[in-house]
Amino acid sequence: SVPGGLARAAGGEQRRWTRQAENAVVVRQLLGWRAERDPGHGLGDPLFPFSCECGNRGCEQTVTLSVTEYQRRSADGPVT
Repeated sequence: SVPGGLARAAGGEQRRWTRQAENAVVVRQLLGWRAERDPGHGLGDPLFPFSCECGNRGCEQTVTLSVTEYQRRSADGPVT
């Protein structure tokens, strides 16, 4: 158990799901930011260091991708 009553992710699949959910929030936030700042999308596709979705305990790697590239790759499975 971790502080605040939260439970640790039990296994790799749960850790993978958690990272995918976190990355999905980042995608929504970046898309919202882009729409608010530049409705014409002239800012381009921002890069972001997305969390690796491998599910391995202790993995802190990131994958720097544009939002569009992350969405494309995540449609095929976990982004690692």
